[in-house]
Amino acid sequence: MDYILMDFDGTLTRRDTTRDLILAFLYERPWLLIAVLPALWRTAFAGSAEALQSAKNCCLGRLSRGLTPSGMEPVLARFEAAVSGLLRPELVDMLANEVNPVVIVTASPDFAVRFLFQSHPVIVIGTQFERVGEVHTGEILSPPCYGQHKPFWIDAWCKGQDQVRFIEAWSDSPADLPMMILAERRVWLCSKEVLASHKSIESSDYFWPLPGSDQG
Repeated sequence: MDYILMDFDGTLTRRDTTRDLILAFLYERPWLLIAVLPALWRTAFAGSAEALQSAKNCCLGRLSRGLTPSGMEPVLARFEAAVSGLLRPELVDMLANEVNPVVIVTASPDFAVRFLFQSHPVIVIGTQFERVGEVHTGEILSPPCYGQHKPFWIDAWCKGQDQVRFIEAWSDSPADLPMMILAERRVWLCSKEVLASHKSIESSDYFWPLPGSDQG
């Protein structure tokens, strides 16, 4: 079966949404602010993309620890309200009308993105946070679904499917090259200059015109 791979933050949305998820948690669980201050500090001063992602996961893990799915619902409803206005309407329409199923592959927690798109016919592969029974432990199931590790989680999902073929992949970030090269056609939501130093970029790659840009 043919599928389309699609990144979430910066691709389906106009910017990263981790801040919105953290704020949603803190609104419902404000007493945890002091506990996550070290991780928040690390997100502000992370020296690399990997360090930043690690700090995000640490913060979200601490904020989600001890919650059940029902306890998570107010947080996710608040997250949905904050993020709905950040979604690119053209791509949301694509999710609803695309003949080929869309697989959203994201570094964000899978439970948050799955809740956001629960009314859309999509598959969500994201960073998985451990649960014992119904309770979140705050730990992630390594590796996180980020950058070079995205193919690992895509492959794990593929093992439960029959004859998977990725006809297209969408992303805004060079960090997603390991995922993008799995597809026959790549669509980038960034300028060619951003990707100029990456030898894996091919002449057939398409650069989706963003609002206010003249890229082709």
